[in-house]
Amino acid sequence: MKASNKMRNKRRRTRRPIMREIQSINPFTEDVVWSHELLSPEDADQKVDLSFEVQKPWARLEESDRLGCIQNLGNLLLEKKSEFARVITFEMGKTFASALAEVEKSANMFLYLSEHFPKWNSYNEIEMPSGKHRVTFQPLGVTLGIMPWNFPLWQAARFAAPSLALGNSVLLKPASNVFQSSKLFEELALEAGIPEGVYQHLSLDSRHMDHVIQNQKLAGVSLTGSASAGKKVGEIAGAQMKKMVFELGGSDPYIIMEDADLDLAASKCAESRLLNSGQSCICAKRFIVHEKVKEEFLELFVKEMKHKTFGDPMEESTGMGPMARKDLRLDLHDQVKRAVKAGGEILTGGSIPDRHGYFYPPTVLVDVDPQSSIYQQEFFGPVALVNSYSNEDEAFELANSTPFGLGSGIFSHDRERAGHLAETRIHSGMSVINDYLRSDVRLPFGGVKDSGFGRELSPFGIHEFANVKTVSIY
Repeated sequence: MKASNKMRNKRRRTRRPIMREIQSINPFTEDVVWSHELLSPEDADQKVDLSFEVQKPWARLEESDRLGCIQNLGNLLLEKKSEFARVITFEMGKTFASALAEVEKSANMFLYLSEHFPKWNSYNEIEMPSGKHRVTFQPLGVTLGIMPWNFPLWQAARFAAPSLALGNSVLLKPASNVFQSSKLFEELALEAGIPEGVYQHLSLDSRHMDHVIQNQKLAGVSLTGSASAGKKVGEIAGAQMKKMVFELGGSDPYIIMEDADLDLAASKCAESRLLNSGQSCICAKRFIVHEKVKEEFLELFVKEMKHKTFGDPMEESTGMGPMARKDLRLDLHDQVKRAVKAGGEILTGGSIPDRHGYFYPPTVLVDVDPQSSIYQQEFFGPVALVNSYSNEDEAFELANSTPFGLGSGIFSHDRERAGHLAETRIHSGMSVINDYLRSDVRLPFGGVKDSGFGRELSPFGIHEFANVKTVSIY
């Protein structure tokens, strides 16, 4: 059932002068594929006003009606998955197959949530000697998502879906190179029956986001981005006492123990490191290998990294697309050069190809000095750092040595012991044994340290933007 049948849609017709335009550049062809008019700060204020105005009627709807819209949105994404995937590939360069998988994953998350949200969101009765006590979950109001370009639909969807289900309204500011994906998602939300203004895309320059965050009508902010962006947004939002959830960078360590299945470890580690052309916060990035199996692992790992072919992301045979922007590739290449100065040896890759498109080859660096400043950074591209260890204390010290704490992994034949070590000795929000991490609607996603705070997904994540209210009756 469409909620718009129960709630009148309202439109703000006042338009202010457009400040300027921004372009989406195809990372493979290097051609401009879309141009977008940018909102002014005053335009953004009107968006917030509308979001505030429509939120309470949206929250007053029956939960089943809101979930009906969410279910509709999931089905629409499946119906239009090829169209949406093509837009993602043209905007940020991932392979069409990967983009298609992203759309399907997002659609299935909406469908799963529409079914399981009532159970996850049901109030809890608490037994006490006197009175009746229950914990309920109420919407906060207007919520803002500031989302990146690497998974333009999935990142937006996993923030928006639970917030909308709770009865919040959502403003979504995407990265400037994926505006078209974000606009298409907004169109589908309207088509699914979500009333106008309840979910809105913001075509806003990032330098004006502080203006939006300071708006008194905004109740909460979710950011997926860099640690530096998180600290800046946190300073502004914290001064306004707004609820925050931050999923920031990662430099995930994977420990390869002496008893590990090296074929499995090499295959899984390379697959993770090259996922999305290496542009994922949750990718395996640092590989800490027992000294007795280091050479054997490196031989297998380099072979796996070299095996990945790059080319036209729309071609089915292409294993890896270009990086999303030219400046990102230049930054990554500069990091590689600095890593070499810090003692690193390049075993494969490490140079910019002489061809069109923002490609960077799968690259393996070995023995970068862990004490160097470059080792403390996140490499956001297809570059792997490999170091060795002689004892477990050394391995876990190295694993925990960076400012990040998003994900981690261990490869070992003794799965139970590895699980215990992951639980007790690695300081991260997530860890995996004998595989690589993936986000999943059923599991909480998030990190510690400079990787952020709060959780997305799962029952833990859906209540981040809820008022957890205790009601006691005597």
